[in-house]
Amino acid sequence: MKTNLSNLSKIVAILFFTLCLSNFAKSQDLIYKKNKEVLVVKIIEVGIDEIKYKDFSKQDGMTLVIAKAEVYKVKYENGKEQIFLDEMENPNNYANNKRSAIKIDFLAPMFGQFTMGYERSLNPGSSIELQLSIIGAGVQSDEHFSARGTFIRVGYKFIKSPDFYLRGMRYSHILKGSYIRPEITIGQCSETYQLNDYFLSVKTVKTRDVTFGAFMINLGKQWVFNDNYLVDYFVGLGYGFSTKHQDDDAYSFNNHAMIGPFSNNPISYTVGLKIGKLLK
Repeated sequence: MKTNLSNLSKIVAILFFTLCLSNFAKSQDLIYKKNKEVLVVKIIEVGIDEIKYKDFSKQDGMTLVIAKAEVYKVKYENGKEQIFLDEMENPNNYANNKRSAIKIDFLAPMFGQFTMGYERSLNPGSSIELQLSIIGAGVQSDEHFSARGTFIRVGYKFIKSPDFYLRGMRYSHILKGSYIRPEITIGQCSETYQLNDYFLSVKTVKTRDVTFGAFMINLGKQWVFNDNYLVDYFVGLGYGFSTKHQDDDAYSFNNHAMIGPFSNNPISYTVGLKIGKLLK
C-alpha cells in the first residue's frame, strides 16, 4: 500500500512539474538575434527601429533595448512569430512593381542577328534572364560570308545594393539599378564563305557547322520608366570556345552574338543595348 502511495505521489509531482514548465515556456517571449543568440525575455514594445524588453528572470528590473537590425525574428508567448527583414529585402515594399520584362537587343541587327530576352525578378536584388538569338536575321555586312543559326544565353543578375543603409531605404524599382550578371552562352550555326585565289582567278564556296559558347561576366545598368518600359545597357568579358580550328582556311567570322574571337583566342567580349516592356 505504501509503495502504491509512493508511486502515485511521484506521478503527481511529475505532472505538476511538467505543467509548471509548460506554463513557464508559454509565458516567455524569445528574441532570435542574427548572430544566432536567443534571448528569453518579456517584450514590452516593438517600435520602428528597436524592441524594448525585460529579462524574463528579472521582470522587475530595468527595461532593455535592442535594435531591430540585430534581430532575425521574435517568437511571442502565444506561439506567433514575427520575422524582421531589411527594407531593401522586404518583398512587401515591391508588391506594386511589375516583376517581368520582355526585351529586344537594339544593337543585334547590326551584327546580323535578332535577339529577344525575358527577365524575371526572383527577389529584391536578383533576377534571372533568358535570351534567344537568331543568327542571320539581321544586316549581312559581307557579301563573301553568311551564317544561319541560333544561340541562347542564361544569366543570373545581382543588382547592386547601397554601400550604406538609411532607415526605410529600398530599391526604387525591383528591376532597376546597376548590376553584375554572370551568364552562359551556347549556340550553333552554319557558315557559308567564299575563298578567292586571285592568282588563279578561282572562287571556292565552302560550308561548315560551328558550335560555340562562352562564360561571361557582364556589367550593366538598367533604367525603368513609369513601371512600363526599360532600357538596359551592358558590356561583358569572359572565356569562349568554338569548334573552329586555328588552321581553318576560312574567312574568320568572330561576331556571333558579338562574341569572339574564338579562332585564335579564348577571350570573348559582348556589348548590348536592350529596350523592353514590363509585364506583371
